[in-house]
Amino acid sequence: MVLKKYIVKKFFKYFLTISISLTLLFNSIDFFEKFVRIETTTGSQILHYIMLNLIPSFFYYLPVNSWIASILLIRELEQQGEWQILPILNISYKKILNILIGIGLFLALTCFVGKEYVSIKLENKANNYKNHYIKKQLTQKILNKWFVLPNNTYCYFNSLNLKHGEGNGITILSLNKNYTPRKTIFGNNFHLNYDSQTININEASIYKFKSNKIKLKNTKIKLPAIFPHLELSYQTPNIGQITKTIISSKNIISEKDWNEILHKLLQRLLSNFQPILYIILGFCLFLLFPFKPQYGLMASLIPYPIMVFLNTIVDFIYPSTNIAWLAILPYLFLIFLFLFTKKKTII
Repeated sequence: MVLKKYIVKKFFKYFLTISISLTLLFNSIDFFEKFVRIETTTGSQILHYIMLNLIPSFFYYLPVNSWIASILLIRELEQQGEWQILPILNISYKKILNILIGIGLFLALTCFVGKEYVSIKLENKANNYKNHYIKKQLTQKILNKWFVLPNNTYCYFNSLNLKHGEGNGITILSLNKNYTPRKTIFGNNFHLNYDSQTININEASIYKFKSNKIKLKNTKIKLPAIFPHLELSYQTPNIGQITKTIISSKNIISEKDWNEILHKLLQRLLSNFQPILYIILGFCLFLLFPFKPQYGLMASLIPYPIMVFLNTIVDFIYPSTNIAWLAILPYLFLIFLFLFTKKKTII
């Protein structure tokens, strides 16, 4: 019990110190950068935005901060010679590992709850405030964007007000199976009906490539595949909203878009497990060099760079493969590395 309290107290001393320091540091840099670059905004407005962004920043850097705190804890115990005292006190490395696993699980749960139920709400509020007062955008809009829909259908918005569902400049292009044009629909002003999942175009110009050009008024087009994209574009969604979209839109949106949403969901979920992986893997890597602690400390630095490197590779490969489950690979590799080093160091 005394050992557990000692390690927990030391770890969270480092963790809270680093978390608060880095959160204040990065937000201070952001404040002065905006203060210098943006002339149409007052300092109090920028400060208000920074204050809204403090808690999201804290949870965003939580995995990295837990990694740094674990390294500093290992370093302090090594400098004080406490690793050599443990065998004398009949304290096994397995017992310390169990304590670190408990700390990691607590941080993983804190990361999940904090991000999904606190951070996202404040992040959306901060982004809305930034758009309104700093960027001077009174409404959140989608500008000049194409959406790929099922059945070789493509939709283009020149401008769309996401909040009110109104826009101007819409093009819907339908292709045949051999990708030759089949039909195009043009409109200047349109309105989205989220309940019926339709697009109401005041004046639509419909051109069928085997017939003549026709003008219709108040054309209503049912296009359910576009709405899951728009719902996720309005604000940063939480995991519940993304999961709901994945379940409800399985047979509506294209397979490529569905896999992309699933890929993002897996990345969001798995990122919450980074603190525990960084802590326990860093500890086991340190134990690989019992007689050369300086090498052990260098080895404990490896987990975070490996995660960044593997995630970069996955992000590079994913667009060409469209396999959502690639998001799991970096975590499987770190788990394998942990089990391997645990077998080598802790019996």
